[in-house]
Amino acid sequence: MIKRAEIKELAAKALRTKIHGYTPDSTIPIVATIEAEVKHFIKKNGIFQPVWEKLPTTQAMLDDLLTNNGRDVIHQQSFMNGAQPAQYNYYAISSDATFSSDFTAGSTTINNEITTPTHMVRHIPGSNWGGVTESFTHVAGTNTTTVVSSFEYNLGSPGSVAVYGYGNANASSGVTIGFGSALSSSVTLNATATTSDVLKLTVTLTLG
Repeated sequence: MIKRAEIKELAAKALRTKIHGYTPDSTIPIVATIEAEVKHFIKKNGIFQPVWEKLPTTQAMLDDLLTNNGRDVIHQQSFMNGAQPAQYNYYAISSDATFSSDFTAGSTTINNEITTPTHMVRHIPGSNWGGVTESFTHVAGTNTTTVVSSFEYNLGSPGSVAVYGYGNANASSGVTIGFGSALSSSVTLNATATTSDVLKLTVTLTLG
């Protein structure tokens, strides 16, 4: 019987060989793993209680997620001299129902980027919205970087919004969009006068 660890190793090897029809011409492709979790509030015995729901994990070659401008910036940051462009540390989400087809290598914006309410805007992880600890993590000597970001639908009144994808950029508005991905399935965030649903995104980038 094949052990679970062996299955994961074989899957990872296959992923590095070919994914989404793309066969990397490098021995050190970058794999992006995207995990999405949602905190909903369910009323029980007259009290709203938080319940976390985890969506299926999405995994893809970063090459499939990068925009053309994003690719250029990475080359400038890593291999060129002179002034360096800002890093891709702003995260944003989209209400575009066709995000998976609308976000392409030629994209220069995040279609239907959500800009309200205040805890749903594009930001550098670190605000810890909705009780989620946002962070950037890389351990020296390892080949992974993990970014945790959160978005809280703090509307303050009854309402809802559907989220279909996310992207990142190197400034708080406009500028260069780096890469993005549709979620494995859409997420509906709800709000009441006293509760606010939360979307937590964990993006892990593995080099090689």
